Amino acid sequence: DMLKAILSELGETQLAATPHDLVAQINRVLLARIEAGRDIVLIIDELSLGLAPVIVQSLIAVIEELKRAGQTMIIVEQSINVALSIADRAVFMEKGEVRFEGTAEQLANSPDLATAVFLGGDA
Repeated sequence: DMLKAILSELGETQLAATPHDLVAQINRVLLARIEAGRDIVLIIDELSLGLAPVIVQSLIAVIEELKRAGQTMIIVEQSINVALSIADRAVFMEKGEVRFEGTAEQLANSPDLATAVFLGGDA
């Protein structure tokens, strides 16, 4: 309902029919809200869950644009590859406990994190 209300503010009357067009609409909504100064922190949960890789890439491009604009974001993401590709700083949690934290670069180069995530081992 909120998305429909914001879309009508932007002059659009209905939700897009295709996933690609829906991503474009969401992009416009996010950018309009940020430009209006309504959001201080943008919280995104499971950015890539259930989406085709092409859609995920489109959303990552939006996230990058938001980063360049100075938007503060908290992103919860199950794909470590997606998370580290968009994060400045990341926290890896398992069973409610922080296992690793640092810059995206530090974590991407951490053999302990790779072992814990991909092999299920302890670090």
